Amino acid sequence: MPGRGAARVRVDGQWRETSTTAGYASSNAGPLHFGVASKVDVEVEVVWFDGRSTRMRTPVGRRITVSR
Repeated sequence: MPGRGAARVRVDGQWRETSTTAGYASSNAGPLHFGVASKVDVEVEVVWFDGRSTRMRTPVGRRITVSR
């Protein structure tokens, strides 16, 4: 499970972890990028720091924002 303030994101079997914290007096909230080849749409799963998850299906080639 990710640390507090973090989330793990799965797209097409690929996992990335994102967090708003990066170190002392710094932050990191950049977008995550996933290579999905020639797919038309993908399932996105976000596992939040508390263990809850959010799933959605979305077309590829778009930037999406997911929040709780």
